[in-house]
Amino acid sequence: MALARMFSILKNKPKRSLVFCTWAGEEKGLFGSRYYTGTDPRFPLANTTAYINLDMIGRSDSSYVRVSGISSGSLFKELLDKFSKECKITYANRKGVSGSDHVSFYSKDVPCLGFNTGLHKDYHKPTDTLEKIDLTGEVRICNLVFKLAKTLADTSAVPVFKKITE
Repeated sequence: MALARMFSILKNKPKRSLVFCTWAGEEKGLFGSRYYTGTDPRFPLANTTAYINLDMIGRSDSSYVRVSGISSGSLFKELLDKFSKECKITYANRKGVSGSDHVSFYSKDVPCLGFNTGLHKDYHKPTDTLEKIDLTGEVRICNLVFKLAKTLADTSAVPVFKKITE
């Protein structure tokens, strides 16, 4: 929601449209994202430049994020290298695509990135409460993703999809 807000207040809107979605049923089988990509894409997937998934980014040490799908788009590594330095955040390449909602887009040949800060002891428990969110880390990750998404939305170059072999 913070990223949607950041884009909504820009005076100079990006050249490409940005679509913000929330999905249901990820843990039960990617129900929401699979429905969208398979049954009801509101915008043609052939016109989708990239998909960025933020899954569990609130619990980190303020300077680290894991990113999957980097090899699925030709521009991703270069942009991540540039913006991670600017945002003072270290990213680790999670080999492959991982198992979150971006898999639904990857399976339809859409370049995708998945951001995640890893599991924690409160994962899927009622003890995973608001005050445990690392706001500094979440803001850093959101800034990184904002710069990445804005660049992808403004540049004439588009990431070329590539099947990941790693």
